[in-house]
Amino acid sequence: MALNPETIPMRWPAGPLDIARGEKAKGFTADTAAVLRSWQDPASLAVVQGSPVIVWWSVGRRIPPSNRR
Repeated sequence: MALNPETIPMRWPAGPLDIARGEKAKGFTADTAAVLRSWQDPASLAVVQGSPVIVWWSVGRRIPPSNRR
């Protein structure tokens, strides 16, 4: 798969660690945490279905090149 050189990579800070950090920050509400947790549900990917968005999940560890696809 060839990537468009004009794409802009982004990090979506909505994981458990991001929520834990946010809960310590001023102005971070329970509603914000609930919304971020809802984005962790795989069903939320339906929002981007059909769009030119490439999504991959990371568990925070390096994947050896032999296991990459």
